[in-house]
Amino acid sequence: MSTTFTTLKAYLGLTFAELAVQDAALSSELTTELALREVNYDTPEPIGTVPMVRQLIEETRLEEVIGLAGVSEAAQTALRAYVSPEAIDDGVLQLHVSKTEITAAEATSMGRMLERYFVCEDSVELVGALDKDGDNVAMAERSAAYWLDTLSGVTLPDGTKLEAVAEVIARRLEVLYPGAAVRGRIPPVVETVQKAALDALVVLEARNPRRFDGTFADLDVKDAPSEDLPMLQAHWGELMKMVRGCPGLGLEQVFDDLGLTTGQRYAAMAARIGRFIAAITSASGPSSRFDALALDLSRTARPGRGSTSPPSPSP
Repeated sequence: MSTTFTTLKAYLGLTFAELAVQDAALSSELTTELALREVNYDTPEPIGTVPMVRQLIEETRLEEVIGLAGVSEAAQTALRAYVSPEAIDDGVLQLHVSKTEITAAEATSMGRMLERYFVCEDSVELVGALDKDGDNVAMAERSAAYWLDTLSGVTLPDGTKLEAVAEVIARRLEVLYPGAAVRGRIPPVVETVQKAALDALVVLEARNPRRFDGTFADLDVKDAPSEDLPMLQAHWGELMKMVRGCPGLGLEQVFDDLGLTTGQRYAAMAARIGRFIAAITSASGPSSRFDALALDLSRTARPGRGSTSPPSPSP
């Protein structure tokens, strides 16, 4: 079957005569296929009103996913019976595995490509630009900026902006795997980065009891040599990245807690982020699907000032 039938989605409001003028090659392929299936296309109505046209679109969409998954002929035969990609879910795949009509590896590949096909809005080219053997859960940890760079070589339809495509892909993956998406948005905890920043910014503590409530330009920097200001701003930016990347964890209070050494502040930050990631992981489970009711945020609550002890678990 021609893989061009998915392009019919853009022409469903046209009549067969109008389609012949708009795209002669596509019109010829369509009428040939309809004739083979003994479907009457001698009608003045839009092609979208012909049920077989819509079926051809769905069959072609499924064929594209099957091709992306790279499954065997036997698996293809079993899966084609479902006509539409939306008719295939984990239950369907596992049923065919139990019947030994497809292998477990083929079921995994098919499930992975179904998700990617939907995320990429039926674009085979976009799906092909992703890591073929990658894990969809891991992909959900990526930001829109990552996809903007990864997909830079993809040819898009006229008028489509790559920035918008990258944003949509990131958001759709986030909906599929919110647990992974949350984990991916958390900046990495690196002692040589955050501890070094805390040490460097001690010079600003005396005049700035709340260093992370505004911008670096808002700070009183009279105690710092002017030549050090670019370096201090860079360190401040690293800590602000943690504050903004982990809203609600109160890291700005940890960083400004003069009752703790800089080493203790770093440890407290790492502990809070660790507890938060553990809570997200526990709520989302191995699949990274999110169960909000299972999320226990009590373990990320702030310890008292001057204390590095973690909060007590909820009863």
